[in-house]
Amino acid sequence: MIPFFEDVKAFVQQRINDVLNHIGATGDTGGSATAGTAMAKSNAIITNTAANNTASATGSLSQKLTQINNTVNTINTNTARGVIKSRQSGAAWNTWDTIDHRILTIDPVNISKSIFIINTTSSIHSITTTNTYIYGPNYITLEENQIIQYYNSYDPTSKKFFYGGFGWHVIEFY
Repeated sequence: MIPFFEDVKAFVQQRINDVLNHIGATGDTGGSATAGTAMAKSNAIITNTAANNTASATGSLSQKLTQINNTVNTINTNTARGVIKSRQSGAAWNTWDTIDHRILTIDPVNISKSIFIINTTSSIHSITTTNTYIYGPNYITLEENQIIQYYNSYDPTSKKFFYGGFGWHVIEFY
C-alpha cells in the first residue's frame, strides 16, 4: 500500500477506537455526570430508575417520585379537610377556693401545633365593707390536656384564693 493511505487508515482507525472507547461496552459501570463511558452513564440511569416504590427523598428516581407523590397526597388530604384539627372553648367564672390553683380539663392537643387565646379581666372585689382588694392579672398555662390557672389573690381572713374569670379558646392545627 501507499504510505499515505496507511497513515490515513491508521488515523481513521484511531478515531474509530476513540469513539468506541467513549461509547464503551454493555457491562460498563461507574457512570456519572462527569465520568464514565456512554454505556456506563446509561447503565447508571437504568439502575437509578429501577422500579422501587419505597418512598425515599434520597433514593432512586422511582423512590423520589414515590416520595413526591406521597407528599402531594398528604397536602391534598390536609387541604380537603382544612387546616384546623380541633377547636375547644369555654369560660371559667370568678370564684374563691381553698387551693392555690384550679385545673380545667380539656381534650388532649399537640401544644406545638396549637394556639391558646384567653380573655381575662382584673377585677375589684370587696371582701368586707372596709377592705377592697385589687386583684392582679390571671396567670394561666396550657398543658397537653388541661388549662391551669393560678390564683390572683389570697384572703388571709377566709384563707381562700381568688380566681378571676376568663374565656378561653384552644385551636389545634394539622
